This record gives sequence, C-alpha cells and structure tokens, in this order.
Amino acid sequence: MDAWRKGREFVRMIERNQEILRGDIVRTEGQLTKIRAEIIRLQNENACINQKIKLLTPSGLLQRGDIYKGIRKQGTLLTQLQTIIQKITELEGDKETHQQEVQNLRIAKNMLDKRHCKLTFYLQQLRRDRLRRRDNNAENEIQEIVGYGKRNF
Repeated sequence: MDAWRKGREFVRMIERNQEILRGDIVRTEGQLTKIRAEIIRLQNENACINQKIKLLTPSGLLQRGDIYKGIRKQGTLLTQLQTIIQKITELEGDKETHQQEVQNLRIAKNMLDKRHCKLTFYLQQLRRDRLRRRDNNAENEIQEIVGYGKRNF
C-alpha cells in the first residue's frame, strides 16, 4: 500500500518533469524558428547588397569623380556585407547550439517516458495484486462467517 502511494507520487513527479521538458522543447524550437527566419532575412539582404555592388561596377568610360564615388559606395556596401556575414555566422552557431539543446531535451524526455511507462506498469501490477488480496480476504471472511456462524461476532 505504502509502495503504491509513494510510487504514485514519484509518477506525478515524472509527469511534472515531462511537462517541463515539453515546454522547454517548444520554447527552444520557437527560438530555432526565429533564428532560421533571421538567417533567411539576412541572406536575402546579403544578395541584395551583392546586386547593388555589381550595379556600381562601372562599364564604359566615366569621369574620374563618378568612378571614385562608385568606389566609395562599394566600400560602404562591402562593410555592410561584412557585418551581415558576421551576423549570419553568429546565428548559425546559435542555431547549432539550440539544435543540440533540443536533441538533448528530447533524449531526456524519451528517458522519462520510458521510466514513466515501466513504473506505471509496475504500479498497476501492485494495485491489481492488492485489490485481488483485498477481494480474497473479503471472500474468506464471508466464508468464515457462513461456515462458523455469527457467534464470534
């Protein structure tokens, strides 16, 4: 009886931990989704800046001032491109760490699920045995009363 009660408390604790892990997994996957969206946005911005740099490359004869102005614009665009590439690299690293965290959380949740199933099955067996013993004891009492009469009661 006491083992069954303590076991149920332990099962409830495992279920709480499972809920916490589910919440952590959902939260981390949400962060991963945001990171992926940000990476896609930055890659689009990167492509746009590359296109602008290509458009600033002079073709044909131009004045010296126009050429220098185009070179200065290309320099600023290259600086922006470099910062975007750095951000993408940082986000890729963050994405890898979050993916590893999700994988670890799923492994932990899987272990808790297995423990929960095993413990629940074991506790169900204990409860069935306890109920069977209780029914047998009640039946034995009834047979004893019928067999010996009510004189002892």
